[in-house]
Amino acid sequence: MEEKLKKVEKLLEQALAEIQRLRAELAGRKTPPASELLKLKLIAELLKRGGEVSKEELHEIWKKMGKDPRGLGGFFKGKNPIMVETAKGTVSLTKEALRIAHEYKDYMKGYGIEFEEVNGHA
Repeated sequence: MEEKLKKVEKLLEQALAEIQRLRAELAGRKTPPASELLKLKLIAELLKRGGEVSKEELHEIWKKMGKDPRGLGGFFKGKNPIMVETAKGTVSLTKEALRIAHEYKDYMKGYGIEFEEVNGHA
């Protein structure tokens, strides 16, 4: 029963994310492609926690998103990784993650992330 509930919660979460994306699109705001929604949610969850978390906390966030922690490796690799391991052993968002979050700042509002404007720029 618990597993069935988790599957339904995951489907609802995906549907809500798509509704949020479509509302932003209808309002004429820049919307992320569906393939980027999971990455944006992960960025938002880390931003809510100050942009830096322990590895254990990152794994818990990812599990709550219905994912296996072994799948996190791709976010640390490639030309533009969104996370790095710090000298303290924590995980921190990169400038690329912040760039992505700013690019879709209207969409990120749906996750409770607001960017302050400085000299007319967010």
